[in-house]
Amino acid sequence: MLTLFNPQMQVQYCRDVDRVHFGLAPKIGHLAEAFGANSAETWLEVQLADLSEFAGCKEKLSINQIREMAQMIIQHYPYYNLAEFMLFFQRFKQCRYGRFYGSVDPMLILQALGDFNRERARAFDARRQQQQEQRRALEQRGLSELQQRYKERVPGAFTEQAPLTFLQYRLMGYDSMPAEQLEHELAELATGRKTLPTDLTDILEAACHAG
Repeated sequence: MLTLFNPQMQVQYCRDVDRVHFGLAPKIGHLAEAFGANSAETWLEVQLADLSEFAGCKEKLSINQIREMAQMIIQHYPYYNLAEFMLFFQRFKQCRYGRFYGSVDPMLILQALGDFNRERARAFDARRQQQQEQRRALEQRGLSELQQRYKERVPGAFTEQAPLTFLQYRLMGYDSMPAEQLEHELAELATGRKTLPTDLTDILEAACHAG
């Protein structure tokens, strides 16, 4: 795990931000559960030490600061996957959250992580909105296709002359009927030998009993 997600892989792993957030990289909390808290802390300590060296400041993070920060971060962000931490450290190196002056400041790192957390939240909100829009588009396409089949299979579709309404056709299983069976049903309805409920509640109840 340490080899796969080492600091030198940050640039390569963070090219696709969507994959960083929504890919299959293990969460830091799961790493702690599977291999023990020490393994998760050690991995994060390596990332923090790399940032401290990269900053080029004279006063770098001490071992105790690195250890305590790793523990705090894992406690507050166990749901982050390893690639997300790598993205954070890469963005920090790009001065996205400010820069150090003279010494590596652990409080600035923790503050920056809070900024990154808000960026992450916006990414997840955008993802949820995109998925909702995709679901609505699929539902609309499915509805349009169903309406087209209703027009093709039911004489007088969407008029008062139709033997059954689109709602009845949609909810009572008529769309799945073979053509011959549907033709027979329509004839029965057209001659009045068979009637269907018209209220939505009654239609749903009849559909449940029919299923």
